[in-house]
Amino acid sequence: KYYVSPNGDDNNDGTSPETAWKTINKAVKASLKKGDGILLERGGVWREKFTARQGITYSAYGEGAKPVISGSPENGADASKWTLFHEDKESGMKIWTYSNTSMTDVGEIVFNDGAAYSYKEVPSYVNGKFVLRKDRNTEFDVKVHLDHDLKFFHKADSAMSGAIPDINNARGTLYLRCDKGNPGEVFKSIEFNTRTTIVGMANATVFDSLSIMYGGS
Repeated sequence: KYYVSPNGDDNNDGTSPETAWKTINKAVKASLKKGDGILLERGGVWREKFTARQGITYSAYGEGAKPVISGSPENGADASKWTLFHEDKESGMKIWTYSNTSMTDVGEIVFNDGAAYSYKEVPSYVNGKFVLRKDRNTEFDVKVHLDHDLKFFHKADSAMSGAIPDINNARGTLYLRCDKGNPGEVFKSIEFNTRTTIVGMANATVFDSLSIMYGGS
């Protein structure tokens, strides 16, 4: 058995809770053999992607909530990460942009561990610009088409060029309508379902007592 803890150190040997590693990637790259186990400390959160090893069991140790392996790169509940982009005082509309523009195409935003969630606006991408799906002569406008609270649009267009746009690697600005105010103040947790594979699978692999969350593919 090998142990992984948020309070661990990748310079440890990983063979006990007291000498746990810190990252899952350190564990999966270790000299493992079929039948070995990698145990994550309960209550911990890992924002990592990794490829599972054949014949290895992945489970939990300790007490508390299941360990979380998250595809969301960070918790967005931080007021400093959001900037007011547009406000319409008459309607109460407030549209915010998020500071992290390196996230691959976000498919969903989850607030307060599922207490609320977003609605994604998905326009078409034609000839280098975003247009309405039902009317390709009308260009998409976040100030108009984010027409109710908690709608969002991720302008992930960094790789959107040529005949076949590379949406899997596209990144860009995320716009969220949040009429109650700065999302980082309104919510205690904001998680992003990014277009990413959290765990690459392998044969004869067991996953038990883990929460694998917020992956978009």
